Amino acid sequence: MLPDVNDKTADRNERFRQLQKMFIGAAVDDVSEMGALLEAAGDATPGGDAGARFRKLAHDLRGTGGGYEFPAISDTAAQVEDSYLAESSAEALRQSLALLRGAVDDARRVLEPEAERVSE
Repeated sequence: MLPDVNDKTADRNERFRQLQKMFIGAAVDDVSEMGALLEAAGDATPGGDAGARFRKLAHDLRGTGGGYEFPAISDTAAQVEDSYLAESSAEALRQSLALLRGAVDDARRVLEPEAERVSE
């Protein structure tokens, strides 16, 4: 007997939801790391290896958020990366990172309604 199509769809949906949760967990960590990189730079924009890491984290979130059906994460990560590339001030980066943190928090609440805000 062939498996029920509804069962296969439900299994696929659940697997994708688990992948989304893993992505959001990693995004929470990435945003926290970006915040730490900004904090360590003080009133300056992160440079050198720290700046490269900051940009890579933003770039990766920019590229993957939409694939996990979180376009707001991609859009706000794009703002962070673009702000960094434009050599914006540390304060401007903090503001764009706050928007990214909010997008990640919103996605997390959709997946896990009981989840709390991402800590800074």
